[in-house]
Amino acid sequence: MWLKARRSPLILFWIVIVAVLAALLGQRVVELPAVLGGGTNSPPWAIFLPLPVVLAMTLAMSGRSRPVERAAYRAVGAWDAALVLGTLLAFALAVGLSAAVCGGMPAVTIRNAALLSGTAAALTVLHSAEVGAAGAGVIVLVTNSVGPTLSGARYLRVMQSPADDVWAWLLASGTLLLAVVLLLTNDRWAWSRAAHRD
Repeated sequence: MWLKARRSPLILFWIVIVAVLAALLGQRVVELPAVLGGGTNSPPWAIFLPLPVVLAMTLAMSGRSRPVERAAYRAVGAWDAALVLGTLLAFALAVGLSAAVCGGMPAVTIRNAALLSGTAAALTVLHSAEVGAAGAGVIVLVTNSVGPTLSGARYLRVMQSPADDVWAWLLASGTLLLAVVLLLTNDRWAWSRAAHRD
């Protein structure tokens, strides 16, 4: 019932599509204008691959805002946290398998998936699925329009950072951890607010 409500087949569909795209694109790059700062801006296609999966996951979590779900007796925060982590794990396995067969950039792609998943899930809990999806899109837009010569570009171009960049991994991990904590505790806050109203 919960898996059906969360449209899990849609998420799996996009994971398969992205794994195929990862195999086809490999380490090809795309030329983007550096809107802020100068220098060349040629990120690999791999950094954009998590976005469709994260948007599908955010769409799946849009049911959290429905009145019937808010009124449900059982809290689903732990299940939704499992959905976020399970989606990321399935994505990592699919992209890793694709890279093992055809080459690619699995570590960067998985790190960016963690960053976007954490951002989208946290914003979905705090506001709505629409804001969560928009937040993931804004991160992709902003981090990929910063040129390498801008002051502090290393911290802003987090999606383009190399696979061994500690700052990028810390940010992605921290964002994902925040999302999981919010998902696990948000239902308790909602129940607490409801109890105080009664």
